[in-house]
Amino acid sequence: MMGDIGGILTKIDELDAEEAQLKPLTAKIRLLAKEFKEEQIHDLVKQFL
Repeated sequence: MMGDIGGILTKIDELDAEEAQLKPLTAKIRLLAKEFKEEQIHDLVKQFL
């Protein structure tokens, strides 16, 4: 999803609805996405893969 901020935000919305325990993580990703910090999103998500 690199370069697809809209897609990232859509997926974050889906995760929020499905997995309430992920809200702290999705909030951080949402903030980074709104600031177009794709590399930081990548690094954050990579920790969980």
